[in-house]
Order: sequence, then C-alpha cells, then structure tokens
Amino acid sequence: VLVTNGSINPEPLAELLPWIDALNIDLKAWDPRFYREICRGELNPVLETIRTAAAACHVELTTLLIPGKNDSEEDILAMAAWIAESDPEIVWHLSRHHPDYQMTEPPPIRPERMQALAKLARRHLKYVVLGNV
Repeated sequence: VLVTNGSINPEPLAELLPWIDALNIDLKAWDPRFYREICRGELNPVLETIRTAAAACHVELTTLLIPGKNDSEEDILAMAAWIAESDPEIVWHLSRHHPDYQMTEPPPIRPERMQALAKLARRHLKYVVLGNV
C-alpha cells in the first residue's frame, strides 16, 4: 500500500502501478486555489493520478477537513460526484483537522458537521468513513 499526496508525473506512476496493490491518495480540497496557496501544488495532476490509479488498483482517498477552508457543502458534493464518476467503489476517508504546527487555526471541525458532510457525500458514494473524530 502506498500513501501519497497524488502529485506524481504520469510516467513514474505508470512504472509504479504494477507493483502496488493499493493506494491511499490525499484529495486535499476541490478548490484549485487551496492547492496552490496552502499545499503549494495543483489539483488537476492529483485528479489525474486518482483516475489512472483507480483503473489499475484499489484506491482510497483521504480529505482532512479544515473548517472554512475545504468543508463547504458544495465542495463536498462536487468531490463526491467526481469520485463516484471516477470509480464508485472508492472509499473516501473524511478526517478531522487537528490544529498543530504551522496550522494552529481554525479549531477542529465539529463531529456533527462531519456527520452531515458524510451524509451529503453518501448521495454519490457507498463508502464514506470518518476519522479523527
């Protein structure tokens, strides 16, 4: 099992996939600006990695929910719809942000809010799992 942020070029990914049984890829947000400003990366290459990997092996995704940053209902629904379109069997882990190190704000998302977002995501996906609750 490989855990990755999904930022890998297509050629090395193609070489790696035959050796991997499963991947857990961080899908950090649906907003490209979040990826550029917070993660210092780009969203589209991550989406391409997810699509490519899902066609080759078992894929699970993880999103760390940060209040006010990547937890809007619209974004959760859009991500869930996109994930289901890519592969409806993908397991999506929604994890609770813990303020620490360089991101000491905002406070953690409320568990009730996480439950509500998971319920929205389940409109499109069978497997939505909450973590760090």
